[in-house]
Amino acid sequence: MTPLEATAPGPRVALLGAFAFPYPQGSQIFFAQQARDLGEAGAQPVLLCYGRGVGEAPEAIERIPSPKRLAPRAMGSGPQWGKPVADLALLGTWLRAARRARQR
Repeated sequence: MTPLEATAPGPRVALLGAFAFPYPQGSQIFFAQQARDLGEAGAQPVLLCYGRGVGEAPEAIERIPSPKRLAPRAMGSGPQWGKPVADLALLGTWLRAARRARQR
């Protein structure tokens, strides 16, 4: 390994969660732990999720939420009328983030 490889940041990894984050529920807890583990392994995780949540998101993890106005009002799991719109907003958020990352 060259000195440059040893100091170069790891790959950016997008983790998309079609749910509110943070939120005290299993998938969201797993999502945060997965991001922490990827960071410890040298990657640069970026969480993309709905623009609503409960509590404070972990500061050590980069988070890019979709627009809050397009997120479902109810944060629990299960079908909701607002989720298809929220999913499209999340896709748009990911596409914008990917374009910005390519321009760097």
